Amino acid sequence: MSEELKKMRGKIDRIDFEILKKLAERFSLVSKIAGYKAKNNLPIFDGKREREMVKARKVLAKKYKLDESVIERLFKLIIRASRSKQKNAH
Repeated sequence: MSEELKKMRGKIDRIDFEILKKLAERFSLVSKIAGYKAKNNLPIFDGKREREMVKARKVLAKKYKLDESVIERLFKLIIRASRSKQKNAH
């Protein structure tokens, strides 16, 4: 394997690590939100918020020249996992 390819793969590995760190940070906040919602008798599901989030992420995807449908699926998956985490926290 060439040194150039090794370096590029190393950069991808570091980016992936940062993505995972940010997801862990996000899910930590999700747990705090679950506690807040439970204390205040708020529903876990907020369809309007979720639709707005996905729409905003698609706008960012377009700005960064990313495939909007891939980003939509990715964030719907993240949101679904977040909702599940909130349900399990109750």
